[in-house]
Amino acid sequence: MLISGNQKVGRFGQYFGRFFGTIATASSMIGAIAASSAVQFAYGDAATDAPQTNVDATPKIEGGQAAGSSQVLAEAASDSGEQKAGTVGVNYFGIFYGPGVSNASSFQPDSNGNPDPNRPLLYKNFLGVGYRVTNEIAITPTAYWQWIPVRGGSYAIQDPYVKISHNALISRGGFNLYGDVRYHVPISDYSRSVDSKGGLQTVEVATYTPEASRWTFGMFGSARANFYGKQGAAAGNDVELYAGPNISYQMTPTLAGVILYEYNLNHAYGDPNGALKDDGYDVQPGLNWDITPTVLFNPYVNIYPTSANLKSTSLGFLISWQPL
Repeated sequence: MLISGNQKVGRFGQYFGRFFGTIATASSMIGAIAASSAVQFAYGDAATDAPQTNVDATPKIEGGQAAGSSQVLAEAASDSGEQKAGTVGVNYFGIFYGPGVSNASSFQPDSNGNPDPNRPLLYKNFLGVGYRVTNEIAITPTAYWQWIPVRGGSYAIQDPYVKISHNALISRGGFNLYGDVRYHVPISDYSRSVDSKGGLQTVEVATYTPEASRWTFGMFGSARANFYGKQGAAAGNDVELYAGPNISYQMTPTLAGVILYEYNLNHAYGDPNGALKDDGYDVQPGLNWDITPTVLFNPYVNIYPTSANLKSTSLGFLISWQPL
């Protein structure tokens, strides 16, 4: 669906208004998942696999769930430590986009619960080495590569990026605003094939924890502009917008329950100005587990509220490690 410029604000409001309504849907789905005896993990050529099509060995796919969700969380966490000015920090994080709960296969499910032959199971890897200019500001070059662990397996180098971040643009009274600007360097095979000239992105993470409360209320946001040369007519999106309101509850010092609602709007290269494509929304209930002070594990399920069932619900996880 295309959205004209004067509809954008209203459409964002409409979907944000659904946020709390999806909480009940997510809760009922979690109960169904826990009770289901049909959960499978047969990642090979199982009978439930969709027929194999021309899956690109160097994929340009960005996973089944909304791009940027868990990645935003991990990156904000990587910049929220106690590093001091003049120090170097290292952070690795990976994101797994997994199969459907009740029809596990080599492919991620679509919103109708069918294995999507264009989206095999996918694992994203990010490795950043950052220098902290001040206690709050860091410059972090980050390598990015993907691994498809099925159908023979394959790796693909993706576009790296350089990030300048500030971990406390505003920080007072339980409220904190993280922000960064990053440039994506177009070196991957896919970027060269579409004549990409790179991408410029901003990421914001706002969190509020009331005094003496176990609850935290947050908002993730991202806006990215992609630039193309004369040969980029079939390139895809030149504007990508993401928003993710979320709520977490700290159950123990190292374990929190979290629910994230996601919404994406994109503008396709060559479309009229202001014509944004509504890419739908999803909800992700999960857990944030600080296994150690430097290792975070975030398993979750991805639910499409408009077709909430075990076939379209998929599994995923994020893991973040800060050795330095």
